[in-house]
Amino acid sequence: MSPEVTTTLVLICIYGMMAIATQLGLLAGALSMAPAGWAAIGAYATAVVTTKWDQSPYLGLLLGAVVGAALGPVVMLPVRRIRGLYFALVSLAFVMVTQATFSNTEYFGGSLGIFGIPLTTTLTTAFIGLVLSSLAAAYVSSGRLGVAVRAAGQDPLVAKALGVSVNRIHLIIGSVSSAIAAAAGSLYVGYVGYIDPLQFGFHFTIMLVLMVIIGGRKSWIGAILGAAFIVSLPEVLRPVAEWREVVNGALLIAVVILQPDGLLGLIERTKRFVVGRLPGRAAAVPVDVSTLSAGGNPGSALNTELADARGDRR
Repeated sequence: MSPEVTTTLVLICIYGMMAIATQLGLLAGALSMAPAGWAAIGAYATAVVTTKWDQSPYLGLLLGAVVGAALGPVVMLPVRRIRGLYFALVSLAFVMVTQATFSNTEYFGGSLGIFGIPLTTTLTTAFIGLVLSSLAAAYVSSGRLGVAVRAAGQDPLVAKALGVSVNRIHLIIGSVSSAIAAAAGSLYVGYVGYIDPLQFGFHFTIMLVLMVIIGGRKSWIGAILGAAFIVSLPEVLRPVAEWREVVNGALLIAVVILQPDGLLGLIERTKRFVVGRLPGRAAAVPVDVSTLSAGGNPGSALNTELADARGDRR
């Protein structure tokens, strides 16, 4: 495998982890820019542990993930009172404060950052990080917890009426997403070998949001697809390097406008179209009469499903 391909795959895994962290916030109804700040914290934790403490980079990864898991819910607290664009601005302020803190602290290298970080991240370790992050995202977005997370993201008032603890959901998502982002930042510096405050600034934050939107914001799988798309695009456009930014921007605009469900939505629609064209797929879909109430109202089945999600059934 060529070094270029290896680098692309490693970055897809690392950026995929950060995109997953961003997607989980959107799934819970919080447009959070905070994953960029937590990635910076994880990166600096590893940089300090390896260059100043002379310890294993995995200790830095663990330290960053623990700090993110413990303090991530604190950054999510404002979502109790503000949502949408206002919460996005608050989370962006967290990123800016983090960036300014590292930039103005001599212990963290100031504006020059920290160099000489051991290159310990490999394709294997990056892939393991992506797999573990995907398992965590699958856990919080499936089953009863997944139903509660989606309910809290779509309509908090209705979710509360159904017995969902919206505040608890936001705290869980804040903890999981922050730990994933911090771990990704740790793996990143273990691959590039240096860190400075500008690496995780505003441009980086917007790139993470674009990954989620392009890939498909409704699923963590879409976040990985978006990361793969953004990371691979410069390599694909290498023959037209002088027009790369123009083509890059045009493609992003086209995907956002023409494919609002992202690449994952396009794949799902293509799959349904192909399956629908297969022989024998045009047969009528049988109706399970057991889902109908005596009066012909299918609402009882929906109520039963909601009761299962809340754990109300005995």
